[in-house]
Amino acid sequence: MFTRTLQNTPVPWLLLVVLLIGPNSIAMAGDRADTLDRAWRLVDQGRYSEAEAVLRGRNADSVAPITDDCATALEIIRRIRLDYSLTPSAMLDKLRYYVPDASTADLERWRRAGKLQHRIIDGEVRYFKREPHNLWRFCAEARERRTPRVEPTGFDFDLADHVARLVEIAEHADNPLIHPVKHRVRYELRVKADHPRVKPGAKVRCWLPFPQQYRQQQAVKLLSIDPPSAIVAPNGHPQRTVCFEQTIGETADAPRFAAEFEFITSAYVPALDAAKVEAYDVDAALYREYTAERPPHIVFTPGLKKTVRAVVEKEPNPLQRARRIFRWVDEHLVDCSEMEYSIIPNISDKALTTRRGDCGVQSLLFITMCRAAGIPARWQSGWKSLPNGRNRHAWAEFYVEPWGWLPATPSYGVQKHSDPRVQEFFCGRMDAYRMIVNLDYGRELHPPKTSFRSECNDFQRGEIEIDGHNLYFDEWEWSYDVDTLPLDGRLASVEEALQAVVPKLLAAGNIPGAIIGVGQKTGDGYETWQRTYGFAQTEPQRVPLQSNAIFDMASMTKPIATGTSLMILIDQGRVRLEDLVGKYLPEFAEGTKNDITVHQLMTHMSGMPAYVGASRQAVIKEGAGFPCPDATRAYIRSLEPARGPGEAVGYSCLNAILCAEIVEAVTGQPLNRFAAQNIFKPLGMANTGFNPPAALRTRCVPTTRAKHAGSADGLLRGHVHDPLAAMQAGVSGNAGLFSTATDLSRFAQMMLNGGELNGVRILRPEAVDAMTRIQNPGAKNTKGHVDRRGLLWDLYPPDAGDTGVDALFAYGHNGYTGTAIRFYPEQGFYVIALTNRIHPDDSGKVSKFRQQVWKTVGRVLAVDVSTNRTP
Repeated sequence: MFTRTLQNTPVPWLLLVVLLIGPNSIAMAGDRADTLDRAWRLVDQGRYSEAEAVLRGRNADSVAPITDDCATALEIIRRIRLDYSLTPSAMLDKLRYYVPDASTADLERWRRAGKLQHRIIDGEVRYFKREPHNLWRFCAEARERRTPRVEPTGFDFDLADHVARLVEIAEHADNPLIHPVKHRVRYELRVKADHPRVKPGAKVRCWLPFPQQYRQQQAVKLLSIDPPSAIVAPNGHPQRTVCFEQTIGETADAPRFAAEFEFITSAYVPALDAAKVEAYDVDAALYREYTAERPPHIVFTPGLKKTVRAVVEKEPNPLQRARRIFRWVDEHLVDCSEMEYSIIPNISDKALTTRRGDCGVQSLLFITMCRAAGIPARWQSGWKSLPNGRNRHAWAEFYVEPWGWLPATPSYGVQKHSDPRVQEFFCGRMDAYRMIVNLDYGRELHPPKTSFRSECNDFQRGEIEIDGHNLYFDEWEWSYDVDTLPLDGRLASVEEALQAVVPKLLAAGNIPGAIIGVGQKTGDGYETWQRTYGFAQTEPQRVPLQSNAIFDMASMTKPIATGTSLMILIDQGRVRLEDLVGKYLPEFAEGTKNDITVHQLMTHMSGMPAYVGASRQAVIKEGAGFPCPDATRAYIRSLEPARGPGEAVGYSCLNAILCAEIVEAVTGQPLNRFAAQNIFKPLGMANTGFNPPAALRTRCVPTTRAKHAGSADGLLRGHVHDPLAAMQAGVSGNAGLFSTATDLSRFAQMMLNGGELNGVRILRPEAVDAMTRIQNPGAKNTKGHVDRRGLLWDLYPPDAGDTGVDALFAYGHNGYTGTAIRFYPEQGFYVIALTNRIHPDDSGKVSKFRQQVWKTVGRVLAVDVSTNRTP
């Protein structure tokens, strides 16, 4: 409940209204002031309808834009009603979503204990519309009773770890501006359809947020606006905007306004040393302005002054005083979902008395306490753009010589970390994931707005009015898309870039989880990075994905196991690419198959059919049982080509199965045994192979349900998904390999190293080159499209007009289950993306996910998509 007193010092709501609507209101008549005072007393008593009746009696023009004191007071009361709109039954319904057994008695008990934010409005309880989110923060009992939620792996951005990296970078930098991040933003505001003020001829003005050009934020560019005419507020204007003016046409469509812009923000990490602090010039204009009170939100109440004295004590150093205040705010205030600022009479006092508040509330308390302690301080706000943590945000600056204005983010607080430099980072330093829009609060827009603003203090979402009438937040919608790109080319920045896109992609529900690994060649080896996201399975229950999870590689088996094994034999001279397949498999020594070569199998130009259909599989199993490797392979060897050898590229699983048969014919060993002895064991790929043993199956991500699964839930877990491979008892040239991201990383390093890793040679450089260069120039597939192939590797050579990562030559392979690997040999890096697309019902989609991963990693390590140049 709001009160009209602040620390026992009367501060009427009248003061708030006067300050919000401007200095002209100071001249109001005494009886009008009495009316306002009476209305706010009624509000404090919960008698809202009576207060509204009193104010309407003094409102000369109830349909005019809100510009006078009584109209503003009425609007504030309306906004309070909107913020506190949940009836007890509606609140209980929301609560039961999280606490199914919650009762009316629970609701009342938590309300009376002050755990549920509420008001008494006209004798009825009304709850804060954003509850019960604050309840979990303030009520241990409610938290414990909440239905447990299985959280996905890897969705949180580790801010303390990121700060630790910034600190290390700053230690070796000559400039406090480090780790630049390019931001590209598209912001749109849309008036809701069928709004009554949307009429032909109506005049619309809309203000959208626009970034400041400021110390750590540079290269601000307006890229596009819609409609195509707007006014950009001058740089340095306290609240910077793009302002549109529009007359609604005859169609009277609901107005929409959009702006797209970009800027580069660097982390600001000055080397702060309390011993180097210089004394203030207390007579300077800056010192006088930013240590002064500024009612209604910066007021040195008796309670605040007492608190500041206790916190600062006799500390003479302003940097140390600011740090003490920062720590006090962090320790004593709890972050919470907050009311609209326009309905809070004194924001800093609200923070001090309730000991809770969001980022802006905490910042205004920090600013007020700093000023009361003789430290110049001011407001700053806009958005935070942390990977997977984007939102409106506010913070502060405090002034200490010789550094000048230093940023402070009280809501981030003291970081949990062993390094003191990390702990206090956000008191004097700032990360690069911000958009600075406002250099002050509660200032006039450019050009000025006619009516009382939706947010009269901060400016982050935008403002809009029609014919001078303000449209409040419930009358329009807004959306924004932020694309961030670290520009320092560091592998550690890959995590930041992917964290901004992967959780969002997984939230679409097309795949349950992913493990992404990246390796970059350095002067003395490889720098590697890996991260796990999401779930290993979603049915029959959610299970978080673990970093050592084993995936069904599906068609990645072709190049990694089958292709590499066959190339080892070619390297040894035991097989030649020009050899006829009939030399090794008698069924190919006659008829149309007699001309098929090993080279044609490995480039998918043999003409063999793509697969064996389900109906034929059923026939084979009916005659030979399941599994039936001999019968399956015999049937495949008996098939006739679908087209002439060498005529066209036709991707075929049978080609790879036949390549595995050649390996066995030459070595006398099945593919699984030969690959283990000659590839996986030498490379230390301990978790890679066919048919994982029982000890490893608990780490295998489950795929789909099948009769032969052998598990209680019917899901395949450690048993190959591919039907032909399953018929071959899990060992096949086209599928059946299982592996981890860590093991694949070792294989990838071997490939980029020209066939060798840590003194172990698997292939000669010439063999790696042959596998990964175009082996069929000019060849087309059955659809008539150019289809360039390596030796069981897919190639991605750039075409004319390609930009960004698509303009880089790459090779790799995908797996039907959702796995993929891609190499960029000229740039010296590789990317592994393991997902489980087919869980639980083979309906997932992974193409968009893969493309975004390649694009994102490529942008950080190799190219800037907007310019197609290395950064």
